[in-house]
Amino acid sequence: MPWTGKDPIEWASKIKDAPREAINAFAFAVFSQVVMHTPVDTGACRQNWLVSLNAETDEFDSSKGKGGYVLSKGGKAIEAAKGDDTIIIQNNAPYVKTLEYGGYPNPPKKGGKTETGLPKTVGGFSRQAPHGMVGLTLAKADLLFDKAVEAVKGKL
Repeated sequence: MPWTGKDPIEWASKIKDAPREAINAFAFAVFSQVVMHTPVDTGACRQNWLVSLNAETDEFDSSKGKGGYVLSKGGKAIEAAKGDDTIIIQNNAPYVKTLEYGGYPNPPKKGGKTETGLPKTVGGFSRQAPHGMVGLTLAKADLLFDKAVEAVKGKL
């Protein structure tokens, strides 16, 4: 019976990059979910999610605000990952741990109100992200990984 599938050379050339593509797709899924779960007051924390390859960074820019290009910039960095590169997703905002794990004063300090007059924090947690950002995303990591693998399979 003759071969009726794809050209084996063409298939092999695509499949060799499939594991890296799946890793990159998974990394972008995690990155984008974490960014979108990050609460926005000034926007500095959301805009300071960083992606680097093979080394951490200590970068933090408090002047970054709402409406930045954090997803496209991070996506380009992830897309650049090749071979055995390590993708590092991090945020160096001095208060990012408090956003993730809580620890705001309870009851909240004076001020700290939403536009509707509610306190920005409840029980020591941000009202916008009461369950954090990273932990909430990683709780769905298996699902995000499965989707990334399926997306890459669909390209082959």
